Amino acid sequence: MERRVFITLIGCFLFTLLYWKFFPPRGGNVEPGPQGPPAAVQPDAGGAPPAQGAIEGAGGPPPLTGSFPQSEAGEIAIAPFESDDLLVEFTNLGAAVSQVYLKKYYVDSAARGARLDDREHWVSLFPAAASSYGNALTLRELTAQSAARYHLERVHWEVEKDETGPEGRRLLRFAYRSRDGLEFVKEIECLPAEHFLRVRVGVRALDEQQAGVIKEFLLRAAGGFRDLERGWFTLAPEGVAMLVNQYDEPTVRRFDAEKLEGSPESIAAQGSSAVAWGGCCNLYFTALLAPDQRGVATAVDLRSRREEEPEAIQAELVVPLPVARGGELTMVGFRYYVGPKDQDLLGRQGLTAFQQLIEEDYGSWTSFRWINKVLLAVMRFFFGFTGNWGVAIILLTLLVRICIFPITRTQQVSMQRYAQKMQVLKPKLDALKEKFKDKPQKFAQEQMKLLKEHNAKPPVLGCLSTLVTFPVFIGMFQILRTAIELRQAAFVGWIDDLSLPDSMFAIPGIGHAFNLLPILATAAFVTQMALAPRAADPQAQQQQKIMLIMPIVFGVMFYGYAAGLSLYMLTSSLYGIFEYKFIRQRFFPAPAPVAAAAATQQAAGGKR
Repeated sequence: MERRVFITLIGCFLFTLLYWKFFPPRGGNVEPGPQGPPAAVQPDAGGAPPAQGAIEGAGGPPPLTGSFPQSEAGEIAIAPFESDDLLVEFTNLGAAVSQVYLKKYYVDSAARGARLDDREHWVSLFPAAASSYGNALTLRELTAQSAARYHLERVHWEVEKDETGPEGRRLLRFAYRSRDGLEFVKEIECLPAEHFLRVRVGVRALDEQQAGVIKEFLLRAAGGFRDLERGWFTLAPEGVAMLVNQYDEPTVRRFDAEKLEGSPESIAAQGSSAVAWGGCCNLYFTALLAPDQRGVATAVDLRSRREEEPEAIQAELVVPLPVARGGELTMVGFRYYVGPKDQDLLGRQGLTAFQQLIEEDYGSWTSFRWINKVLLAVMRFFFGFTGNWGVAIILLTLLVRICIFPITRTQQVSMQRYAQKMQVLKPKLDALKEKFKDKPQKFAQEQMKLLKEHNAKPPVLGCLSTLVTFPVFIGMFQILRTAIELRQAAFVGWIDDLSLPDSMFAIPGIGHAFNLLPILATAAFVTQMALAPRAADPQAQQQQKIMLIMPIVFGVMFYGYAAGLSLYMLTSSLYGIFEYKFIRQRFFPAPAPVAAAAATQQAAGGKR
């Protein structure tokens, strides 16, 4: 048996190498590109229209036509807003947020371990685009760029107010006055205790001829969104939107960059429904923009920006703005969240509507969502007193196996009894097979009759323990690509991120990392299955050989997945081996051979 296990492991490893060669995984972590504000198009001295640029969607700025109005002010240095959690950089180009850094999250586990507290190592989610598409909270007209009059996202706005009040409250007020008598105003408010920005936008008529109309604009949640964690099983960045009906029942729509390429999506509120929020997200982070009141936004516009950065997505809310009369200004408000997909944080910040996005990541209630939540809660409990997420996964695995021990014990005893009875009956079965070798149907009938006489029934609980643990396996799979707590969570030694493969070293000549944990998990899985009682029936023996392939398939499939899943599989298999070797044989010995019982039954039959 040991020789077969060794050959199986060698074959598994060779097959994995071939699999890498022909089906290489996606790239590793993406380092943030150079930061910097995009360039604005300045008017010439004579007021003539600037030169034509590339059209929107072709990788460059939109064309500038007609009497394009420009602010005479240039780039203004605006001090960033900084709290314990965020560093927000602003620009007066489009009166926008140019970048947001998450100070408690790092681009890689090495920076986290070294506590490199600077913006080069903090997570930044917006790509450093060469145009204003990289900015957030820009306002632009809902019209074709060739027909646009104001190009609000590409002009320098005036900073009317930049003040810091009590408790570190920061208020920025931008204004832009067009040549046809409109004034656009945007306010961005930050509080150190809040993980989101408050945004207000409005427009008023300085010329009465412009008053009394409603103009539709697009307020941008993100001009692109980085894919920070890349691997075989990670989720690509998505554009997301949520609508709610009159009963506040949510419907979440999600589109990745591939679906949006060449086919932008507009998720519009219809009938009694309303836009709750829209934005972008990747595996662990999100940028969401939500109106303060129902009906403020009428749709969410999602489109791909892959020409600027692979898998980048632009998300904007369609916002109708009434042009007030008599110089009055009516502003509409929004909450803008850029940060981790952390349900507890969102709950503390009062952003409960955003929690639905994370609920969707855990699956539907009809599948495994409730199981995933229970598993994560138990892992958090174990982490609370161990301080190590790897140890928490091990303890969770042991807890699950102990809980299903009655099932596995019943299964083992049933299989052992059946194997013993089949061993006793093997001579009679061989005799029947020889007697009816040319009559397979008759042999099957006589075989069933013999098994029934000796009460030799196949175990009915053979797969029950597997069926019980399968939802736990799926739950661990989803948790490891959803729970922000497990991102860059170290275990021991070289395993510094349980949400990524445990890369020990690069394999010479191949270029891919050598991951030890999935190989150990496969070896333990094969050993556990090899310890099962050998079936007496040739057909059952063939099935056992086929089942030995399953660990190899799992090893290849999940070789490039999170180390936490391999740790769960390894712990579960090692516990299964321990359970078989020690608990079953020492503490719960299997029933004695049934040969004597069979002889007694035959003697009793002879007396009758």
